[in-house]
Amino acid sequence: MVISAFAALVGMGGAPHSSIMMGKGDKDTAEKILGNCTTALVFISVTLTALVLIFGEKMLMTFGVSEKIPILTLKDRRKYRRHRVI
Repeated sequence: MVISAFAALVGMGGAPHSSIMMGKGDKDTAEKILGNCTTALVFISVTLTALVLIFGEKMLMTFGVSEKIPILTLKDRRKYRRHRVI
């Protein structure tokens, strides 16, 4: 959900700007803008994923989750990752 929010943020900024450039006939600049948006989305997604994997339990505890929930959540996350790889 957080990654989707950042995707919307980048998309809402890049898409109109590239459309304006395409309307002006500057397709090279429009392609650069869309390339930059794609690069930003990949970077943000990888960074957020790494942060959640590293600090996921601490983040859950910060938001006031009981002590049993993070253990169950981590087990479920490991199962999900295992099934996604297969």
